Amino acid sequence: MKLPLRLLSIFLLACSFNSWVRAAPLAERADVQAFIQQMVSQYQFDERELTKLFNTVQLHTDVVARKSVPYNARPWYQYEKLFVNPERIEQGVKFWHTHHQVLTEVEKNYGVPASVIIAILGIETSYGRAPLNYRAIDSLATLAFNYPPRAPYFTKELREFLLLTREQGIDPLTIKSSYDGGLGLPQFMPSSYRAYGVEIDGNKRGDLMNSVPDSIGSIANYLKIHGWQPGGYIAIPSQATKIKEWPYRRVAPQHSLKELIQEGIQPIPSVKTTERANVLALAGEQGPEHWLIFNNFYAITRYNTSPMYALAVYKLSQQLTARYKQELLHEKF
Repeated sequence: MKLPLRLLSIFLLACSFNSWVRAAPLAERADVQAFIQQMVSQYQFDERELTKLFNTVQLHTDVVARKSVPYNARPWYQYEKLFVNPERIEQGVKFWHTHHQVLTEVEKNYGVPASVIIAILGIETSYGRAPLNYRAIDSLATLAFNYPPRAPYFTKELREFLLLTREQGIDPLTIKSSYDGGLGLPQFMPSSYRAYGVEIDGNKRGDLMNSVPDSIGSIANYLKIHGWQPGGYIAIPSQATKIKEWPYRRVAPQHSLKELIQEGIQPIPSVKTTERANVLALAGEQGPEHWLIFNNFYAITRYNTSPMYALAVYKLSQQLTARYKQELLHEKF
């Protein structure tokens, strides 16, 4: 089929423009030059080396497209099925059996249940099995320089990435990431990697790209530092006995259970606790779902801001615990 002459001209012009964009050295852009100068003046990077590095960086339009339509744009009943499903439960229990020793040690030292750590690893990278298809520096640079809504955040993460690779003596062009720059098995952003990554396996530095023990320990460390309370509740399913809107805000729990019951939220099953709570309402397949959410739920939202993410972690952790205990009991008899 032949294109009309006008459309063909536009198509050829677009192809030519795209080729020029790809061919133009990234380091010639004013915003990239400003970033390089900041890294030179504040952190003593070599200007020539950074210029050479950024001229090898590739910007990806699909990174911006994917960031613009995140997973949590789906309703809860669809989101849940992506992460709380038989395959992820089965693989998670296998992971638990394989790494039970380090999981037990980390749970004892940090107070974070093994099931929660495993659930986070399962959702983030399918326990390390999900491929990381982008160079981290490409993803971070794309979002820093070509995604204005979050440019300041990703510019900071690009800076942290370069500092991280220098500290650990790693070639920044060799590290793979997710489309938004998450690193390693637990998908820490570079700033979190530097701040909360810990060494567990005896190799003298936290290695979240290759070390399962370090990844397990770093997740626990992150949650502990962000207020995880050993033995505390995460979430409790509830019934709304009064018609009321419950807008979600990512804040520390503020209400006593007695206050929320008086407001028409009844936990199922009934519990007694002095822990403060908030209410989360999500779109279930059969209508609204209501949950009481506690401090440990809030701690998980410090890892990922989405309440659906935190609830998926909780529900997957519950399924993992039940299945793991069942298998242990079967082995015993």
